[in-house]
Amino acid sequence: MDVYIIDGYLHIETASTAASTFNVGVGTSAVADYSNLLSAMPMNGAADSFWGVITRVATETAATTPGGQVWLAANFLTVTSAAQASTGLTASLYLQYIRMD
Repeated sequence: MDVYIIDGYLHIETASTAASTFNVGVGTSAVADYSNLLSAMPMNGAADSFWGVITRVATETAATTPGGQVWLAANFLTVTSAAQASTGLTASLYLQYIRMD
């Protein structure tokens, strides 16, 4: 089933103890590094913090450009570490989507 991700939140419960950035995205490979949802998100920031994944900006471009991401049934959601290790990190990613029939 294809879905359209319309919103998302990242909750960093416990921050990484080292410099760590994550990429989160959707693509055709289960092992590739996609960043079409989050790119180089620092994971060693404030503990117990919430971050928006789909940014809504009040501009003319935003009003005429979709603000989400298509996730086709054959594709994968990947979370990759772009720098260092994520030792000590505890986080949850919440995605809101609609089904595309």
